[in-house]
Amino acid sequence: MGTQFPANATKANDFAATCKQLVIKLATHVGEKELQEAADEAAMDMLANRLPPPAEKKKNDGDSGPSPLDGNVTIRFKNRSHIRLSMGEDEMKEAFVAVYYSLHNCRRHHMGLCTCNGGDEEDEEGRDDGDDDGEHSDAGEASDIGSADGDREDGDNESDVDEDDPTAALGQMPPKPNSVVFPGELAPALLKLYTSSASTPGASIDKLAETVSDETAVRGMLLRLWSEGLLDVSTQS
Repeated sequence: MGTQFPANATKANDFAATCKQLVIKLATHVGEKELQEAADEAAMDMLANRLPPPAEKKKNDGDSGPSPLDGNVTIRFKNRSHIRLSMGEDEMKEAFVAVYYSLHNCRRHHMGLCTCNGGDEEDEEGRDDGDDDGEHSDAGEASDIGSADGDREDGDNESDVDEDDPTAALGQMPPKPNSVVFPGELAPALLKLYTSSASTPGASIDKLAETVSDETAVRGMLLRLWSEGLLDVSTQS
């Protein structure tokens, strides 16, 4: 088989016929549950190994905005296209709902195995801090800094060598998608939050609490999602 061989070859026709028969037989063993699980698996691979982190504007220190627990606010997923909900059961047959997201993906290696071990974000933070620091006037202090910089440069060179080596990532396992897991009874509230996030401004906490019997659990869920940086909270006008 393959485009380099004649399409009307006898062996190719026989193989194609056999393959079609096997696919037809296989379809009888595939149920809706398996299809749903396969869709979730493909989506999780997309989130973990394909999507870059969503672009975000940097906020000033201390400027966290309103809390989802404040009164008169609306709540939505900040980057709905980078969110995936998955429902299932754990080993104890307890229902759960997981919120998967790509917020913390490596921007440099999001299309493959990451080899920077978190150094990408640390390097960016280091560069930002370096821009804010003033010049050191003390000669002895400058000497110490120069020595430390030399050590860092040696380490960076080693890191660069690892990143240039295509075999550096072969020993790593594929990354798992980042997720936050909640009890299954919160699935209706999460689904409503996901649906309402398709348009601004989102939903109020009262609307989300209508879908479940425990409003306290909804508040805890929102606080957890907000602490992960997944929510956009705005004050109602």
